[in-house]
Amino acid sequence: MVGREIEDRTTETRRSGTTAEESRKLFQPWAAMLEENSRKTRELLQGTPDPEKYREFYDTALQ
Repeated sequence: MVGREIEDRTTETRRSGTTAEESRKLFQPWAAMLEENSRKTRELLQGTPDPEKYREFYDTALQ
């Protein structure tokens, strides 16, 4: 759901004009989400392959 909220705020910001501070506030959650996703991906790829873990990660990433 976070991705959809960011898209909505991005569209709204584009329409109204934006400042650097507004942009920072807008993209900071997105950057944090990407960092968390990267961390989880690194953890997932370490160790033995496990299809169930991959499926769980994929399902979580789609939310």
